[in-house]
Amino acid sequence: MNWDDVEFSVAKDVREKYSHDWSEKQLLSPGIADGVLFPKSTEEVSRICKIAHTQGLRIVPSGGRTGLSGG
Repeated sequence: MNWDDVEFSVAKDVREKYSHDWSEKQLLSPGIADGVLFPKSTEEVSRICKIAHTQGLRIVPSGGRTGLSGG
């Protein structure tokens, strides 16, 4: 499997942006991610999950991150 066609970022500002929702009450986790992936299809999501599983990596899926759904 290769990562060449999956958009990702390891930039600190991007990782920080994806560490909280609009409520900004608290971070979603006690730290920030090592990287953020931006899959464009269910096939890319599947590939990412397979790679993470085989490498023992944890992933945290993210939806709209608004925090406005009562959760």
